[in-house]
Amino acid sequence: MEDETLEQLLLDEVKVVFKYLFKMGASKEDAEDIVQETLYKAVNNIDSIPSR
Repeated sequence: MEDETLEQLLLDEVKVVFKYLFKMGASKEDAEDIVQETLYKAVNNIDSIPSR
């Protein structure tokens, strides 16, 4: 997968997760922290995700 494609995919998913957390009552700061931690873990473990 190209870096630009992966970056766009992650950005799209981050927006969805952030909106969900915010709707569920998380503060803006908490939602940002959760999204940042999740994205960090996903990127760190990208090699363990099976490709299709």
